[in-house]
Amino acid sequence: MSLKKVVVLGATGNVGKPLIAALVPAGFEVTAVSRSAGADFPSSVKTTVVDYSNHQQLVDLFKQYDVVVEAFNPSAAVLQPAIVEAALEAGIKHLITPDFACDTFNKDAGDLLIYDVKIEAQK
Repeated sequence: MSLKKVVVLGATGNVGKPLIAALVPAGFEVTAVSRSAGADFPSSVKTTVVDYSNHQQLVDLFKQYDVVVEAFNPSAAVLQPAIVEAALEAGIKHLITPDFACDTFNKDAGDLLIYDVKIEAQK
């Protein structure tokens, strides 16, 4: 199975930018997705603005790709169920969730309020 076409949600953030910078020279076809316009990326990177809560918009976008990477801020985790449903409907082969941001399964993770939404989404 070839996984060459990658869409990165949260492309303008602290995880998305360096991720895209690594994917492009590795030969991946990358689309940078953000919730607002104005981001600057190399010409080899496609860019698009998407409303993460718009199911059909996500499905239409995802149908063009093999992989979805959720590199967004933990506060956007409330939208994760909608993103997962759209990825399944679109036939995405691989979904990488933002679980690399923190060990939210740690018994003390709930002490950091920024992770409340993510912890709730994991339930």
